[in-house]
Amino acid sequence: MEAALRPRNEIELQYCWNTSSIYANEELWEQDFRAVAVRLPELAALQGTLAHSGAAFLAVLRLRDEINRTIERLLVYAVFRRDEDLSQSDQQARFDRIVALQSQSNAAAAFVTPEILALGDTTLNGFIQQTPELAPYHYLVSELWRRRAHMRSAEVEEVLAQAGELMQVPDTIFSALTNADMVFGTVRDAEGNEIELSHGRLWALLERPERDIRRTALEQYSAAYLAHQTTIAATLNGALRANIFQARARGYPSALEAALDTDAIPPMVYHSLIDAVHQYLPSVHHYLELRKRLLGLDTLHFYDFLVPLSQVPPPSISYDDARELVLAALAPLGPEYTAALRRGLYEERWVDVHETPHKRSGAYSWSAYGTQPFILLNWQNTLSDVLVLAHEAGHAMHSYLANQAQPYCTSTYTIFVAEVASTCNEALLFAHLLRTITDPDQLRGLLSLQINSIAATLIEQTMFAEFEREVYRRVEQGEALGAAHFAELAGQLRAQYGGLAVTVDAADSSFWGAVPHFYWNFYVYKYATGISAGLALAQRILEEGEPAVARYMHFLRSGGSQQSIQLLKDAGVDLTTTAPVEQAMQVFSALVERLEALTNAAPAP
Repeated sequence: MEAALRPRNEIELQYCWNTSSIYANEELWEQDFRAVAVRLPELAALQGTLAHSGAAFLAVLRLRDEINRTIERLLVYAVFRRDEDLSQSDQQARFDRIVALQSQSNAAAAFVTPEILALGDTTLNGFIQQTPELAPYHYLVSELWRRRAHMRSAEVEEVLAQAGELMQVPDTIFSALTNADMVFGTVRDAEGNEIELSHGRLWALLERPERDIRRTALEQYSAAYLAHQTTIAATLNGALRANIFQARARGYPSALEAALDTDAIPPMVYHSLIDAVHQYLPSVHHYLELRKRLLGLDTLHFYDFLVPLSQVPPPSISYDDARELVLAALAPLGPEYTAALRRGLYEERWVDVHETPHKRSGAYSWSAYGTQPFILLNWQNTLSDVLVLAHEAGHAMHSYLANQAQPYCTSTYTIFVAEVASTCNEALLFAHLLRTITDPDQLRGLLSLQINSIAATLIEQTMFAEFEREVYRRVEQGEALGAAHFAELAGQLRAQYGGLAVTVDAADSSFWGAVPHFYWNFYVYKYATGISAGLALAQRILEEGEPAVARYMHFLRSGGSQQSIQLLKDAGVDLTTTAPVEQAMQVFSALVERLEALTNAAPAP
């Protein structure tokens, strides 16, 4: 690990994402910005015409799509350039401009939904029969009709659309504070070298065998958040109240039900997820007791959760080697899948690999219709990074295949299924590694990594989902929540999910202030349902071969052309039951048993 982060201009071009494939220069971005801005009055002028005929209906939808496609292209470019260096005010200003334009566009199009709903079934069906070009919009219209009780008049819809820009302010402030303004200092390694602490480097340091280094890294990282806890509590409250406002404005009984209804997810899916994981908490506690014993500790802290349980240091894995490892692991998905991914990882430069000063932390994949996929990483040469690459490649390929197969109006898959392809890829990578690794010590390290991966994606995200459900409930009941309330609840949940093996202190429970997904309106539970589906699909792919691959590829290509629950049912996973979550927890328990069978009473260093 280098002592200091390399500046972006020193990173080789092959390891930087190819944003020039969207816009070759910033003037082209400005041209599109100006061109789409002048079209907004054209769209607004169509208010009142949608009911004239099928052709008029089609004209409105097509113009709205053309505007939205351009705005999305402008937006992804602005986000990518901003995220390369969050300290650059000009890049933030570009992002702010396109967010404002998007809000104006939504306001200009606010009449569309109320006018569609005013048509009635007979007129709508007549338009669709008379105008074959409307066929791709049939599902979109049916979903609007399903949610018609929560749609408002054109005037109110316009106000809600204009409020969309304000809705993003808490997340913008949180991102600027935590990615640009926060400083975490340095951590001294075992050789006495000073290592600059960052979002990305924290996780690599938490895998170090030296407990003092792990403790120092987490405590120092958490201290930065705790120093700003009053501000972060205010931004989190702002996000909560903004989503509650939107839910109430649309007549939903709660923000949770409003968020789930967007994807047609029954609320019982959310609640049953938490209940199902609760039933398997004894297995989680057993694993943490085993981890404590193997590490020779009296008690566990969160900074002990990730250290590998192997006798030798974990290997350092370059990004170049990781690309080939991921491609080999995903071979069961077929040559079409892996050939497209290979082009993306090599020739088309989908990935921004290395951590640089003020780069956005974490990892994500995103694209716009008509662009290549893009992946942001912060590479630290660990096996965990390889998992992240496989994960984000799943997102990228989902978007790539859906955009190829679907028209714009049904290309975007819902957030509910967004984590299925990513976690399926992770499961295939683990299966590949477990087939190829025979050394008992390396196998123990790999098993602990897969257990930790399931724990982080299924169990911890369920804990986050429970936190989110509770804080929304309290605010909706009129409670005023500050940093102390958030910290108390976070500590209680950390203790409940950790069991007697774990000691919880301020650093261990500071997650409430550090999770960016809390600003994304009930996002975290989708990681848990996603990995449950992903594990089930990976198992079917490995056991059944081509028939399961064909169903899975159909799922990926379907984009947002059906309700998420039905798409997954067609692929072989029914999340309206608790069976997938229970099966995923059984996989977790089986891995723990296999790990325990490999070990003896002697502690791992």
